[in-house]
Amino acid sequence: MLENIVNKLKKVNRYTFFVLFGLLLFNQNVSHAQVWKPDYDSARVKFNRGEIEATTSWLEGFLPAFKIAPDIDTVAYYEMVNLLGRCYLKQGFSANAEEMFNDEVDFFKNNPHVSTKSSYASSLIYLGFMKYGLKKYDQAESYFKEVLIVKSELKELRKNQEIVLLNNLATIANTNKQYVKADSLYELVIKLKTLQYGYNSTELAKTYTTKGILCKKMGRYNEAEAYYKKALEIRKLKQGERSKEYIYT
Repeated sequence: MLENIVNKLKKVNRYTFFVLFGLLLFNQNVSHAQVWKPDYDSARVKFNRGEIEATTSWLEGFLPAFKIAPDIDTVAYYEMVNLLGRCYLKQGFSANAEEMFNDEVDFFKNNPHVSTKSSYASSLIYLGFMKYGLKKYDQAESYFKEVLIVKSELKELRKNQEIVLLNNLATIANTNKQYVKADSLYELVIKLKTLQYGYNSTELAKTYTTKGILCKKMGRYNEAEAYYKKALEIRKLKQGERSKEYIYT
């Protein structure tokens, strides 16, 4: 009987076939976990191995039917939407990626009671970096701020992730000539980098240099010089030479 149904479905277009056939599978006396979870786990493994096209193909074929299934697992669905967005991003399909991430963000904003907060935060991060790369700083700033809030609430905010987000917010403020705001953010980045990487890390030296440039812009020349010297000392300690990368006049 199933074979006859499949033969009839082949007469309709490919997309409709996937949708209807997916629904047919979901309505069999088989649990969702048995039907889709192993394939989803396999898709994630392929993504991590760099098999992006294979992962994309499976998600594009599976998601339309999964979305309209009577007992859809909403959390899993939006995890897959996020994963598809990342697949598109890796392939350079920025518009498609943005559509996927926005789909996730819009859903969460309209349904905050649904437990998709973790994938929502992930989509915010990608949207933030996409806008940052396009120099759409106001939008990027909004996304980064929301990520910090959501990740903190979830207790999922890693220190290195916090450093990157705060550093980007400081750079945005600096670019927008909001120097006082940038100054306080860079101070926070310095504290976090010191705790995370130690007093003599090259990562810390980079921020000392940036802070020195900012102090110079603000007319605080003595402070600027002090930050430059700190950066130079770290560079000298690490490489045994004074790198031009950290010399500013």
